[in-house]
Amino acid sequence: MKTHFYYRSLLNELNIEIPEYFLQLDEFYDSVCSNMKVAYQEYDLQYSENIARRYADIKYYDKLIKNEYNDNINPFMASLRISSLLVGFYNSIKSFIDAIAITLNNILALNLKPIDTDLCRKQIWKSLPKNIKIKYEPYKLFFNEVKNYRNAAAHRLSPNVVVCGPTSARQGKFPNEINRKDVELRLIDSPDNDVNVLFDENNIKWISPLLHLEKWNSNLNKLGKLIIDDIQTIFQNKQ
Repeated sequence: MKTHFYYRSLLNELNIEIPEYFLQLDEFYDSVCSNMKVAYQEYDLQYSENIARRYADIKYYDKLIKNEYNDNINPFMASLRISSLLVGFYNSIKSFIDAIAITLNNILALNLKPIDTDLCRKQIWKSLPKNIKIKYEPYKLFFNEVKNYRNAAAHRLSPNVVVCGPTSARQGKFPNEINRKDVELRLIDSPDNDVNVLFDENNIKWISPLLHLEKWNSNLNKLGKLIIDDIQTIFQNKQ
């Protein structure tokens, strides 16, 4: 039977196309599972479901951030909301990466401690079989980049999104009266984010608040396909 595990996530509500690799895995479940109990007990359906939920969380924050960036006529309110939403976005990506680690730990019976079930820590790389490790190693820099932004946003300073533009664009106007074409929303490109916007301008590197959404999207899709393919392959080999 088909489990439709991806529908137990925000993907359906977001009304976006279901990734092909989720559909392919569901076809596999359909071929080997007579009911949902078998899918959960013998094929660890909960881990596939968790991958889909974490992936959907990323898409949820992606949508909210883009809505604020493109549609909010009040740039100052948009900057505050995007700053908060980026915290959720960074956390959702780290959670997606952790969901991959948790899945590998379970389906490969690595028996790692919870603290070591993390692709940003050394222990899991010592435990992964070579044929699995070689597929995920090219993403180590990505894993660490996400970890750095997520840790800084969650545990240190909130991402700093500011409204930039000439004084003439803002003078004598309420925030919702400012023409968005005359100002720009910018994000400080630093995980630690501890430079002072007013007094340390020379050390600030600005990026678009949408940059990480666009830059990381390809890796997320490739990793999603990798882990879903591994789930199917490992269970096929166990049959």
